[in-house]
Amino acid sequence: MYKIIIGLVLFIPTIVQGQMGFSYPYFLTSPNGQFYLKSIPYKSQLFETEGRTEMYASKDSSLIYSISRYFVPGELLISNDGKTMLHAKFDVYNDEDFD
Repeated sequence: MYKIIIGLVLFIPTIVQGQMGFSYPYFLTSPNGQFYLKSIPYKSQLFETEGRTEMYASKDSSLIYSISRYFVPGELLISNDGKTMLHAKFDVYNDEDFD
């Protein structure tokens, strides 16, 4: 029994790290399609926040602004004016009070 408990305790960090995944570049478009952002990590590491996130206008791909941080996919929302980003740790789209 003791060996099973030790094995499980040592195996739990492997399960958690496997679920998190590695950082990778991605694109996200605003709901009206007029703006998009590109978030690029500097390294491919777990829990990595070093990187760059850039907001672009879709019509001519002109850079609007840049932030010196990588955001994990699924944690960002873009406003329709392209000026505001919401960083949320939880899925706010499925919240019944989300507007």
